[in-house]
Order: sequence, then C-alpha cells, then structure tokens
Amino acid sequence: MFDSIADGVFGVDKNGNCIFINQASLVMLGFRKDEILNKNQHQIFHHSKSNGEDYLYLECPVYLTLMIDK
Repeated sequence: MFDSIADGVFGVDKNGNCIFINQASLVMLGFRKDEILNKNQHQIFHHSKSNGEDYLYLECPVYLTLMIDK
C-alpha cells in the first residue's frame, strides 16, 4: 500500500527505530530498505536546524513527537 504513494512515508517505533519505509522514501534518501529498517532514524537521517547545525537527539523534532505521550 505505501509503495503506491508517490510521497515518502516512513514510520518509527517508540524508540525511534524505523519500522516501515516506502520506495519513494528510499529513492529520496538514497538508501536500501535493509539499511533503514529496524535502525534508529535519527542516527541515519536526522533533521538539521535552519542554520545547518545538527539537532541533538533530545532536541530532534521526531524524538520530541515520540515523547508527547510520555
């Protein structure tokens, strides 16, 4: 189902590990599925700030989203 979507879609578990990723994401990011699945997304393709600095793990927008329920 996700591979039929033209946009990149991936999901992470509560620990930030990628649990699914579609083909569009793989093409955009330049990875193979085995390089992404079950690996921490922040360590592989973390977001950067508008000034180009890397987000620390505890400041990462994805990490902060995962912490909303906690």
